[in-house]
Formats: sequence, structure tokens, C-alpha cells
Amino acid sequence: MAENLGEAVSCLSERASKRLLLNLLLAVRQAEKDPHEEKALIRKLRQMYRDVLATADRQPIAPELQHRWHLAFGDSAAGSLRVGLSDIGADSRRVCTFAPDLSVGPLMRLDEAGGAVARTAWLRQYRDGDDRAEAEPPFGECIEALRAIPGADSLMIWTADMLMTELRWRWRRICCAAARVRCG
Repeated sequence: MAENLGEAVSCLSERASKRLLLNLLLAVRQAEKDPHEEKALIRKLRQMYRDVLATADRQPIAPELQHRWHLAFGDSAAGSLRVGLSDIGADSRRVCTFAPDLSVGPLMRLDEAGGAVARTAWLRQYRDGDDRAEAEPPFGECIEALRAIPGADSLMIWTADMLMTELRWRWRRICCAAARVRCG
């Protein structure tokens, strides 16, 4: 059964919530008309309680989430997201990983080969001795993965409150344009 009632109620659809409320109000109205119906009302309330908890455990993933792709910045974040998605039964293969550190270096036209090459050259020139220039994964792989997302699907971009993530968030426009999808 669901761990708590609040979680179970939040899993109910609008239609199920309205149906539950209507049944509850009808039972209260019947109990007001006939005082002997109070025990029946309590039985109905207990059954509703059990039904809500049991229904929450059987809730499928919302259809709109089945076709959502996710973009996570960094291997660790992407891995955590994959685990979380698989725990709720979502397709964990719909996670694109974007690993480069955008806190240093040029950000112009990274969705084009020339922009990525210019960035790598800049990193090599100005970050001499820093392994980041050589270790940075190619932008092309991420861009190609985003371009492969069907236009009808949506893209959820996961961010956090950090400078590097803020720069990535600003780069989201390029990702959305490359994927040709609506971004969330």
C-alpha cells in the first residue's frame, strides 16, 4: 500500500477525485436523512480509505510522461535520473547526458562543428596543462541524440543552482532547437 494518504490522494485523477467526493457526499446526505445509516457511512468511509490507498499503488505512469525525454548535465546526474525513472517504471533509456563543463570557454555555436572545434582549441590554448580540453566529450554526440528525438515528444531539462548549471540552462535554447521539441 502507499506510504501515506497524501501521496495516495495526489495520485488520483481529477475524475476519480470527483467520483470519490460525490460518493462521500451522497453517503453523508443519506446518513442525515436516516440516523441508522451512520454505521453504513462509517463503513463506506473506511472502504473509500482502503480503495484510495490501494489505487495509488496501481497507478500507471501518466501517458504524457511516457514520451518525455530528459536532458541531464553530467554523468552522475544522468545516472541518478536513470535510476529514478526506472524505479517508477519509466523508460530510463530516454535520458540524454550532456557532460561538458561550460563554466570555462566560449559557448558560441556549440551546436555546429565549427563552434565545438573553436571551443576545444580555446581550451587547449588557455587551459594549458588542464585535462579538461582533452577529456571533454564531443558536443556532437549530445546534439545528434537531441536531433533524434521525435518532434511530438517533449524534453525535460534538469538543472540545479550552480554556476556551471546556470550556464548550461542558458544553453538550453540550442538544445531545444537541435531537438526540435518543446522544452520543459
